[in-house]
Amino acid sequence: MKRSKGFSAAFRAAAVLSFFAAVQILAPLSVFAAGGWVTLDSFSGYPGVNLQVSGGGWVSGDTIKIYLGTVDETPEATAPVVDGMFAVSVRVPAATASGPLAIIAKDGQGDQSANSYYVAPRSADISVEAVSHAPFGRALVSGSGFMPNETVTLTLASATS
Repeated sequence: MKRSKGFSAAFRAAAVLSFFAAVQILAPLSVFAAGGWVTLDSFSGYPGVNLQVSGGGWVSGDTIKIYLGTVDETPEATAPVVDGMFAVSVRVPAATASGPLAIIAKDGQGDQSANSYYVAPRSADISVEAVSHAPFGRALVSGSGFMPNETVTLTLASATS
């Protein structure tokens, strides 16, 4: 019995189409690599600010620990992973030195991912301008470069000190 060439060509075409259909169906089921990604709401700022840290590609139900600079025993914050995502606010300590700072997310299995934040040097400045040189005159004191809600103390001295 002689085979029909049309049948084998049709069979090969169906096999190729089935392969591509299977790839399209399975593509959304791909698994994230261990240790997802981390993003920041700002990539630079001053010490003392609150930084929003978020990420995705993590295992749902896990807890993410956020570390600043290095992974040590005490995280700066923790956040639950819901639907593979997490979000948390972290305060950059006021005493943090200026320069690059790693923001590290670590899950319960020890997988971690990081992003970089640049801590800008603080440049607070105060200026005093005499409005009147007469006794009991007025002076205009102004300042800039301070953190929001930071307490600034001014001490007045006598003319002889």
